[in-house]
Amino acid sequence: STAGFPAAASSDNVVAPALKRHKIKGTVANITATTGDNVATEQQAGVIAERFQSQKINKVLVVGTSTLQFANVLAKTDYRPRIIVPNFTSLRAFVQNPGSALPVAEDAIGAYPASNFNDPALQECFKAITKATGYQIKEVVAAGEPDYRSSSEVACRSVGLFAAIAGGAGKNLTATAFGKTPQKLGSLKVPGSGELAYNAKTHTFAQPVYIWRYDPAAKTLVPDEKPAV
Repeated sequence: STAGFPAAASSDNVVAPALKRHKIKGTVANITATTGDNVATEQQAGVIAERFQSQKINKVLVVGTSTLQFANVLAKTDYRPRIIVPNFTSLRAFVQNPGSALPVAEDAIGAYPASNFNDPALQECFKAITKATGYQIKEVVAAGEPDYRSSSEVACRSVGLFAAIAGGAGKNLTATAFGKTPQKLGSLKVPGSGELAYNAKTHTFAQPVYIWRYDPAAKTLVPDEKPAV
């Protein structure tokens, strides 16, 4: 059986329709604690974990930013469901957090769009971040080291995508012009991904997504050799 933690927009607009399309059903539980309130989040996660365990749920889909807190709760119990994370970065935060009980992550998987760390556009953006913050952005960091790659990639890719759309919308930037630009251009360049084709029917950009798994030998997450989609 499967259970999940929804995170409003992502759950309603992306995850729920995908689960329905693939005829996957399960129990749903919400963590309502304020983002950043780890104490409250872990308290709620603990109650939910107890309920999931009593219901013999063996797979938990964590949508949102509570993977670290949920995994911390599991580490204090003998409950070991398979953790499935749509965005592997929060799972990686648990794996790289000093003192984490890594056996919790041994069967876990996460997903993430393909991104070329050495892409010139991405590296240029990284340099701007390092200059402004002093953060050293590495492709892979050792357990216990601060990992600035994920947040930096999100910032660089998001700003790059916005700039590409806004630039293609012309001088008179309106909501309508902005919305029509991807379809008008057909593809856009995004730092880390290069040229991405736009699907007007699904309103999405086509890019490969890789599954990441925990490697006990390396004590880190590694991607599959081939993309899942």
